[in-house]
Amino acid sequence: MRQFCTFGMIALALISVIAAPVSACSCIRPPDAPVALAGSTAVFVGKVTAIARGKDGLQVTVEVDRAWKGITAKTVNVSTAENGAACGFGFEMGKSYLIYASGEGKQPKLSTNLCTRTCHIDQAGDDLKAIGEGKKIADAK
Repeated sequence: MRQFCTFGMIALALISVIAAPVSACSCIRPPDAPVALAGSTAVFVGKVTAIARGKDGLQVTVEVDRAWKGITAKTVNVSTAENGAACGFGFEMGKSYLIYASGEGKQPKLSTNLCTRTCHIDQAGDDLKAIGEGKKIADAK
């Protein structure tokens, strides 16, 4: 019995040393839609056409339908963390979303997360009423 207790204590000590610290996503309530629009680099509605793993999380390709800010191209890439625990937004192939994205620089690498107002288009009604119609993005010729 004494050997089992010693082994158990050693195993517990090793697990606590080896285990990496885990942090969960924690968000404050996002601002109202007009404030979120003003504070975002880009705001647009589009359909997810591809999702790929990259070195910085998921790279999501979106075919843009309408834009309110920061988007003129028909296709845009947005990054997000790989999972919700890291605040990654759960995009799904073929689904449409209202996306509030941020980025820096002349040609910003856009990103979004669970802490923004980004949502599935079926849940975006109040935001769309608050921010208006946006601009239709024409197909590239």
